Amino acid sequence: MTRAIITRTSGLGFAGLMVAVLVLFMSIPAVAQVAGGTLSGTVADTNGGPIPNAKISIKNQATGISSDITSNSVPSIRAQNST
Repeated sequence: MTRAIITRTSGLGFAGLMVAVLVLFMSIPAVAQVAGGTLSGTVADTNGGPIPNAKISIKNQATGISSDITSNSVPSIRAQNST
């Protein structure tokens, strides 16, 4: 006759390990999107020709804030932190 001996350990086991990992990840600060950004590019007509001194209006649809910029002689634009 074969006898099976079953022992139970008092460790945390798999569920305890998962809880520990979850707590570890919840304690790490998350890096989210920043409140601003940079918009850059060139201004050209439909044929690809440059348009110097073009007036451009940029509007953040989430906040309603708009800013106006003018392209330079290259003509390139760069607008930073358009929040």
